Amino acid sequence: MVEPDGVGVVLHKDRKVLLQKRDSRPKLFPNYWVLFGGQIKEDERPAIAACREIEEELEYNIDLTSLHYLGAVRVLRDSDCATMHYFSIPFLSNLSELKLHEGDGLAYFHQEELHLLQMRPEDRLALDKHFHGLGFGWIT
Repeated sequence: MVEPDGVGVVLHKDRKVLLQKRDSRPKLFPNYWVLFGGQIKEDERPAIAACREIEEELEYNIDLTSLHYLGAVRVLRDSDCATMHYFSIPFLSNLSELKLHEGDGLAYFHQEELHLLQMRPEDRLALDKHFHGLGFGWIT
């Protein structure tokens, strides 16, 4: 079975990232901290899906031209596979202006705090790439 492809968005501000706490209802990763995002609709470009998902989940409009593509991660769970496309964008608003429509909450985290959280592996990879691009992370 092939799962629909998805998107994840790293909303960042002052070297922190904004994450969503999932509620206990999802089949996969209940109560985990995740990036905002979701499934790509048929015939939808990943960047358009990223903008749509942020609007649906937070009532926050992002500028398509400000999205930075981080890359794609192939995800395989049991016999299901999908491709997750990741983007980053500076978050230019205040948390008080957002309306959370999914999950149990949201919070900012510094890179050093992320290892303490239960997170999806693919989101960890995207966050590592984001912070590496800022000059933080592994030195090769």
